[in-house]
Amino acid sequence: MANNPLVSVIIPMFNAENTVRETIRSVQAQTYQNWEMLVVDNRSTDRSRDVLKEIIQQDSRIRLIESDYNSGGPARPRNIGIRNALGKYLAFLDSDDLWLPDKLKLGVDFLENNNDYFLVYSKCFIKTNGKISGITPQKANAGNVFNRLYLELNFIACLTVMMVNQKNSEQYFFPEDKRFITVEDYILWLSIARKHKIGFIDEPLAIYVLHGNNLSGGLFKIFRCTKAVIDEFAPFVPKGILIATYFSFYLKFINMGSRQILKQAATRLIK
Repeated sequence: MANNPLVSVIIPMFNAENTVRETIRSVQAQTYQNWEMLVVDNRSTDRSRDVLKEIIQQDSRIRLIESDYNSGGPARPRNIGIRNALGKYLAFLDSDDLWLPDKLKLGVDFLENNNDYFLVYSKCFIKTNGKISGITPQKANAGNVFNRLYLELNFIACLTVMMVNQKNSEQYFFPEDKRFITVEDYILWLSIARKHKIGFIDEPLAIYVLHGNNLSGGLFKIFRCTKAVIDEFAPFVPKGILIATYFSFYLKFINMGSRQILKQAATRLIK
């Protein structure tokens, strides 16, 4: 590839001393090597910063930025990373997730060859209890995806995204409003999709590690925050899609709640 643009990898970190080393190794193992990494520490109380400083001694492409307070979620650390990023493109990875080796290469190839697209995402594996347990999304959505993205309540996994770094007054940031604390990425993708085309790479390029500490873990919190996003963008969608979205939204969470109640009841019976 003639062009070799710099990619800024942004990693928000909080109490990740046991996982961040493997996460960084997955970036260092990329087949595309022209990247910088900005790890933004959200006031960790464990040895995360010490672990990172050891890694930085061996790899000058990695920078540690320390937040002056804990924001309670990844939006502010990611935004700090965006403001300090030098790359043509931005890519996001949490400090407990992983990339597969061609993630950056395929993302750069797509955006360099499709100048009318602002963002590209891919499939990713889901890992539970140390084993691959699934893959998401199941189907491709690309191009002008705003209505579909709204209707389906998000199909873009943050760790698979690569997007243009505008470095100007039109730069996109993750919302730091507490109403969106578990769905900051969803509202950002919707904001982008209203104005830009979004691309899709139809293969898994990352591994989302699912565990009990994932921030998005509370059903009621997810319900409340997703509802806030739906309400926020309601004025911008056709009436038919709006009605269908509210219907599928409530049905989804009724089903999720029912499964959770049944699981809890079964656990009590077993005990």
